[in-house]
Parts: sequence; C-alpha cells; structure tokens
Amino acid sequence: MAFSATANAELKVATVDVQKLFADYYKTHEAQAEVDKAAQAVQQDNNTRAESIKKMEADFTEMVKKLQDPSLNEKDKKDLEQKAQITRQQAIALEQERRTYVERQLKSLQEQMKLRSTNIMGEITKVAEGIATKSNYDLVLDKSAQALRSNNVFVYTKPSMDITPTVMKELNKDAPAGFDPTKKKTPAVPAAPAAPAK
Repeated sequence: MAFSATANAELKVATVDVQKLFADYYKTHEAQAEVDKAAQAVQQDNNTRAESIKKMEADFTEMVKKLQDPSLNEKDKKDLEQKAQITRQQAIALEQERRTYVERQLKSLQEQMKLRSTNIMGEITKVAEGIATKSNYDLVLDKSAQALRSNNVFVYTKPSMDITPTVMKELNKDAPAGFDPTKKKTPAVPAAPAAPAK
C-alpha cells in the first residue's frame, strides 16, 4: 500500500481542451471554409433549378386559366390541355430531381467534413502526444470530455495542469498570416437549401 501511494504521488498528469483545439486549429477553419464554399455553390444551383420550376408552374397555372376561356375552340383546347399536362409532369420531374440533387450533394459535403474532422482530430492527438512525451507526462486528460448526459466528465481540473495553449501553439505554427481563430469557432454542417416557393 505504501508503494502504491508513492507511485500515485509521482504520477504526472496534464489536461487539454480538445474541443477548443479543434475549434481554433487553422486546418479546421480551412476545411469549413471549403465546405461552406461548396455549400454555397449547391445553394446557387438549387436556386436556379427552383426558379425554373417556379416558372414552369406559373406557365401551367396560366394555361389552366386559358382553358376556362369559352371562346377557345375544341382543337386549341385539346392542344392546350396536352401542353399543360406535359408542363406539369416536367415540373414534377424536375422538382424530384432537384430534391435528389440537393440531398446527394449535402450528404457528400457532410461526409467530406466528417472525414476532414477525423483527420484533424488525428493530428491534434499526435501533437498532444508528442508534447506529453517530451514533457514526460504519464497521463493527459481531455477536460472537454462529456458523459452521456452531457455533463462534464471532469468537474474540476487545476489550471496549472492545462497544456492546451502549448498544443495550440504547435498546431498553429504553420497557420496562414493573419489567421484569427475567433472569427469562426465551431464548424457547422451545411444547411439544406430551401425548396422553391409554391
């Protein structure tokens, strides 16, 4: 028991805020900027498609109104009905295509961000491990870790144990000039572009 107490007393422990490291790492910002740019392109494409569908729906509505004209002869009425039906079917098909396109593109962007995030976490872990080894730490705890009920795993950690600034400095040593981690803290999954107005 005395030997065990001595061993525990000599244990060198550090803490690190992994969430902060992830949020303030320049590569996280670069990855999110790329995903945001791609999401904007999807949004623009979606808007263009939505406008085309909206115009077709307006044309269909206009044709339906013309069909109410009593002066319309039977042949013209039949032709207009056929044209209206084709327009409506095309609009429905294009709307389905638009929705499928948006879902597919956003799923791809989410997968890209997930992969980039996994790689970034690997880099953070590697740098933290290197600093821990160099400083001869026996144990490094993630003080941002949360339990299943979203409460912090570690209620309190001594500030002097925190090596987050040291790890952050190493991670961002190659950051582009003028990089400011406070501009955008948490990467977000791209939001789904809105459906066209009915």
